[in-house]
Amino acid sequence: MRIFITTGEVSGDLQGGLLVEALYRQAEKQNISLKVEGLGGEKMRIAGANIIADTTRIVSDGLL
Repeated sequence: MRIFITTGEVSGDLQGGLLVEALYRQAEKQNISLKVEGLGGEKMRIAGANIIADTTRIVSDGLL
């Protein structure tokens, strides 16, 4: 199974890293082959995701 995760900045990378860890834990329990790729940062990479581009330097804010 392949999963793609994209995040937009540092807090997204943190949450993405936690998600990647949880996905790998569940995949191991259920004996599922898993590969996670995405746009993120160091937290996701450490958790096991193949990071295609680092998005942790992207910051946006504003009023809607």
